[in-house]
Amino acid sequence: MRDRVLLCLIVILFSFSCARKTDPFHDGTLIEVSIDKTHRVCCDSLDCVLLGSSNVFSTIDDVLFKDSIVIVKTNNAIYSFDINSGHFRTQMSECGRGPGEYIQAWDIGLMRENMFIYDIDGRNCLIYDMNGTYINTLQLPVESTNAPFQSLIPIRDGGFIGKRVFGVSGTPELSLYDAKLNYITDIGDNKVTSGIKLWRQFFSGADNDILYVRYFSDVIWSIENGDITAKYNVSFGNKTFVEYDDMADEYECIDYLEKHKKRVAYGVCNVYESSKYLAFQFFFNDEQFMSVYDKEEKSTEVYNFISTNGSVSQLYFTDGSIYVFMDTLDNKEYLYRFDIQS
Repeated sequence: MRDRVLLCLIVILFSFSCARKTDPFHDGTLIEVSIDKTHRVCCDSLDCVLLGSSNVFSTIDDVLFKDSIVIVKTNNAIYSFDINSGHFRTQMSECGRGPGEYIQAWDIGLMRENMFIYDIDGRNCLIYDMNGTYINTLQLPVESTNAPFQSLIPIRDGGFIGKRVFGVSGTPELSLYDAKLNYITDIGDNKVTSGIKLWRQFFSGADNDILYVRYFSDVIWSIENGDITAKYNVSFGNKTFVEYDDMADEYECIDYLEKHKKRVAYGVCNVYESSKYLAFQFFFNDEQFMSVYDKEEKSTEVYNFISTNGSVSQLYFTDGSIYVFMDTLDNKEYLYRFDIQS
């Protein structure tokens, strides 16, 4: 009996040592993702469109959806396509130093009925309509450029939230800015730990707030009225990256994941939320997955996409459908749509 009690205590202590450290910022709705129950979908049987008539993509850095338009940022160029036909619509400005041109397009986003390009080298934010017509430029104030943004997102009152990409030790990660990009205040206690830029969107707009994710973290944050709280806590079960909290910075995370990528899921990004769904992309064993949480059913489904003609370059969810960007063997980019209710 004594040995049995001792054994139980050891098991309990071991379980606590392996669990994520208690942290008030890791509260929020638990989203349990089971990779072992993934739906593997072959894109060869899905409807698709060719994006443009020739290969204009080197990499896909970011994607925006607006009505029947899909905007793709690739390297230092931004292109617009019809989402239903794949027909090329326009190039959103171009690299240069003239009016309405950018030097280094670092980020893109939607502003009501328009879009913006954040030019990290030009230190400004250029505004265009959805046809690519230049409207005006927001010049970043000097105090906003000391530690440049990695990403920007507009908020309802006309201001912005910015995530820093560089900065000395202790630089705040998130800050709030007014409509002219003047600094107002810092958001939360997180600090910049590196200047690295890896993948995908940090921010996404929800119905009532802004959602935010950090590299390698499995927490989806909510930013509202200048406050940040954990809204969702994603668990991949025994594949959860529990070591994240003990890592010094993103570089240490990368080294660790390179060695353990076959047993750890990571990289929650491309988050989408509506009144019905919460969806996000993640990575496991060098593959990309899309997790879709149905708020009404309180259930999560996981999808992975394959093709005999190429490889997945990006996954996005919007309006009840998963959009799969596929690099094909003939060096073209196809866009597949998978309706999750089908």
